[in-house]
Amino acid sequence: MAQVTKKKKKKKSKYNVKRIVICALIFCAIITGIVILICVAGKNKVDNNKSNTNSPIDVNDYINDGEYVVINADDCSLYVGSKATLTCSSHLGDDEKDVVWITNNPDVVTVDYMGNIEVMSAGMAVITATKGALSDSVIINAIEKKNENPTGESVPDE
Repeated sequence: MAQVTKKKKKKKSKYNVKRIVICALIFCAIITGIVILICVAGKNKVDNNKSNTNSPIDVNDYINDGEYVVINADDCSLYVGSKATLTCSSHLGDDEKDVVWITNNPDVVTVDYMGNIEVMSAGMAVITATKGALSDSVIINAIEKKNENPTGESVPDE
């Protein structure tokens, strides 16, 4: 008679050790990555705070000596209803190219892209010409025009 030998079956553990080890390694790698990201983000935040407090932005860092934009007019007073054209000069010679004209008070004085202004109502407005990092401004004082009556007294327009 032949003997039949039975192989003993290994008792399977409820938990697969290899899987547990692999999961633990993956978990450690993820935690390490998160810690590294937090450290890098914290370092950048500290560096940004240092640069903001120790070295403020200075417009002169972007403007070279000899560069300029100048509006070819002085501060002035104009009557309501008046129209004028402002021009400017720059160190580049192409005076009107790429100039942006703005007003701080369009209810008083309007300005278009060519520097044409129109006085709309009494008050004060600042007209600014900007070309790149350079700018110049003029103040326009808008006043109501007064008429003189036959007696020579000034009376406001109606």
